[in-house]
This record gives sequence, C-alpha cells and structure tokens, in this order.
Amino acid sequence: MLRTHGRGNRTQARLLAATLLVVLCVPYAMSESEVEQLRLEADRKRVVALTAELGAIRTDATALRDSLDRKQRGFYDSVEHEAVAAILFRFVGCREGLWDLVEAHDVTKVAHLDERHAARSLLVAFSAGTHLIYNSSGFVLMALDDEQLRGKLNEAYKKYDIPPGTYGRVFDSLTSIENIQRARAAWLLFREEVRDADSLLNRVAAEEPEYRRLKLEIEELYPVAMENVEAILEASSLMLPNVRNRLRHSEVGRVAKALEKRFHGRLYAMRGALFVNVSRLKSPVSEVVAFSPAQLKQVKLMLEPGDIILTYTAGYMSNLFLPGSFKHGMTYVGSPDQRRRAGLIGDHMQFLPETRRQAVLREVEATATAEGHEADLIEAVAEGVIFSSLEHIMHTHVNRMVVMRPRLSEALRAKYLASVFALLGSEYDFRFDFGEATYQCCTEVIYRCMNGLGTTNFELTPRLGTPTLSADDIVNHHLAADGGVFDIVLLATHSDVADSHDAVLHVGTAAEAELRRIMAH
Repeated sequence: MLRTHGRGNRTQARLLAATLLVVLCVPYAMSESEVEQLRLEADRKRVVALTAELGAIRTDATALRDSLDRKQRGFYDSVEHEAVAAILFRFVGCREGLWDLVEAHDVTKVAHLDERHAARSLLVAFSAGTHLIYNSSGFVLMALDDEQLRGKLNEAYKKYDIPPGTYGRVFDSLTSIENIQRARAAWLLFREEVRDADSLLNRVAAEEPEYRRLKLEIEELYPVAMENVEAILEASSLMLPNVRNRLRHSEVGRVAKALEKRFHGRLYAMRGALFVNVSRLKSPVSEVVAFSPAQLKQVKLMLEPGDIILTYTAGYMSNLFLPGSFKHGMTYVGSPDQRRRAGLIGDHMQFLPETRRQAVLREVEATATAEGHEADLIEAVAEGVIFSSLEHIMHTHVNRMVVMRPRLSEALRAKYLASVFALLGSEYDFRFDFGEATYQCCTEVIYRCMNGLGTTNFELTPRLGTPTLSADDIVNHHLAADGGVFDIVLLATHSDVADSHDAVLHVGTAAEAELRRIMAH
C-alpha cells in the first residue's frame, strides 16, 4: 500500500530473506525451540515493517490535513475523499497487524517458553503495543479540533471494508479508564524491570542489539504516547476528579502489583496488562472453512508450480489485503523436486543476472518456512515477499479460495516461477503502487512476473490514487476474456448447510460456474 521515501532501514527486510534462506536450506529437522526462535524473529521484523509504515502514514496524514482546501469549500472533493480513504485504509491495516502481534505473544501463548525467550517475546509485544498507543493517540489528536475531518474519518468506506465509526472507536479505546490504568501499570512494571540492572530484560537487551533497539524505542515512545492520551483527555474535558483519582500513581501502582501477583512475575504481568480490553478494529470475522484431511490431500495433488491461488478471509486485515470477493494472491511453487521438474534449472534462468540466478537456484531447494511448515507458496505480506505454506493457510486463513492455472508454455511457466523466486526478500508495497517496481504487494508479485507472458495482459485500475491490480481484477480479467486466460483448477467455498463450516470443493466446469456466480454478486 502507501509508501514514502522515508522508509526506515530497508536492510532489515532483506536480512529477513537472507536469514530465512540459510535456515530453510538446513538439511535436518528443526527443534521446537529453533522454530520458536525463528517465529519470534519473524514477528520482530513484522513490528519493524509495520511501525515504519505507520511513520510514513503520520507524515502523509499531516501533509494531507494541512493541504486540504475543504475547510473553505465546506466539503471534500472526490480526490480528497480518495486520499482520506487511503490514509484510513493504511492506518487500520497497520493497527490491525500490530494487534495481531500483541495477541500472538499474550501470556497463554508463551507460558511454555524459557525465560530468555519469554523476555524477547515480551519486548516484541510491548513494542507493538507501544506503537499502537503512540500512533492511535496521534491519529486521534490529528483530528481532535477538526470536526469536519473527524466526520470524514468516521465515514464507512465499503469498497475498502472500513465500517463507520473508525475514529470514534479509536477514541473510545484510548480514553477507556480501565485501558489507561492497565497501560500505565504495564509501564510501571516495565520501568521496574529496566531499573533492575540484573533483570533478564536488561541482559537480553545488553547482549542482543536488535532487542536493545526495541527496548530503547519503548523507553522513548511510551511516555510520549501516554502524554498524548492525557492531552486527549484534557481536551475532551474527561479529566474529571474521579478519573484523576483512578489514574493516580498509587492507584496505578496497586493495579500493577495485583497484575504481578496474578501472573507470577513482572514479565508476565507486563504482558497481561497489555490492552486487554481495548476495542479492536476488525470487521466481524466469520469462521474459516474447515478442510478435511482428504480435501487437503486432494488440493495438493491437483496443484502444480506456477498456479495462482486467490483467497478471501473475512475480517483479516493484518496483511493489508485489498477488499473484494478475493483479497489475496499467492503463487504455488510446490516442493524442490516439483520446481525442478517445472523447469527451475539454470537453462531457464538466463534472463536473470548471474548473482541473482545463483541465489534463485539455492532458493529452489528451500523446504520449510520460518515456522517450520512446508514451504510451497510464495506470497507478499507485511514483512515482505516470503515463503509460506499452503496447508497452514488452508487451516487458518481461508473463507474462499480459487486456484487458477496460467495457460503458459513450459518455458514461460519456468520464467514466471523464476521471476517470482527472484522477488523473495523484497519489501512490502504499502502503497499498492504498481507503477513503482521496488516494493511488492501480494498481487503485484503476480502482475510483475506474469504480465506480458504469452497472451497475459493485465489492465491496471486506479485505486487509492495509484494504479493497482486486485485479486478480483485478476478473476475478472479471466472472466471477461473470450474463452478465458486461465484454467480454473478448483474453487473452495463453505458448505450451504446451516451452521456448517465444512469446505466444499468445486472442480471443472462447476468451479467456473460457481466463480461466475460469486463475482456477479
């Protein structure tokens, strides 16, 4: 989605790809602790990517607010309306991504970890939570004295899956006294841990530079974030005597001690204090469809390297997918043996520079993701273009899925796959700007690698002020062409039986017919 030139350290994202490449090619099974460490490192890099984008959003939002002529005019024109929608879409998506990271490291999910790993996990969660308060409070302050802008930020933007009242919900979550108490209690516990020279948190920060940076960033931003919250309370006349009493240091200290006793230690108490009651910005989430083991096996047997997989997941925004009947696009790459049989060998990669060609040939041998799942997909998500797992996605992120096979010769399919592999490690394109090739969003990988191959010619559509290609656009490109441009391998939907979330697989002409029906609604 949206980007600016002030992107932070691009090397961070590229190091992720290099780290994953080394690990993915290791020829032995990883232990549970090794998998946990890789997962934690991936989450730390997600925090870096999302917070860098939030910084860009703040810059763009401030410039937009200060440049608008709508105050004199009394309304927003179409260009301004689209610009506000773009800012809001970016903000909601990044905020949702940070919330997912806080939740992924809550008390119940890290209780089995050793203490040192738990300290790293706490720093990731606390950093995500700090940026949530810091950026949410900045978002509220930006429009606090601007009734017209507040109204605009509270509008529904249906084509971007943004419900009405976004500004109001962020405001309510920030000014909830219970939430403020817990946030301040978490800060007290954090400061106590930091002031203890021999604390595990300090030892981890002293010995591991990446986590020291998280610690220093928390120490810098958290006080500013809480000052922002107090400014919102003051400006909104909410700092009444009873509110002030509940936010006294002694009262907050009582909450902190109670949490420390409940969670048996400061590290877990800090995590338990993190924003337990803060309202979320997710759309209502319907249950993902449930694939049986037989269906999963059937799907994997039907797929070939080079197949495009488009999915829809209700309410799932952390990867910043464009809305529609289908939101996200991935490329199936199969196993190393399947990749080689599909032509991913040196002879079909001569179009790549030599150094990149050798890197791709090494990546062809990758077998596992950072989480230890089978690496048979390549997708672009918030932390960049990475390996992913079909089985994991089918179990966790699918309400609807279509598999489309490009009608390409063997040589062109190998070229497509090689181009996809060559993009591994690219940073995510938060602008969804297909006119700029440095950064990649999910469908941008497909567009950049497939457009112009054979008879494939995608038409870009302006959205959020930039030329884009959504997953729906790819489907419609096929449906609008005489005879189509893909073969529809299968379509997975939920059962029509009441209260059932079982998956139904459509294949052949039935899949094409059901796809047309879905897109017509």
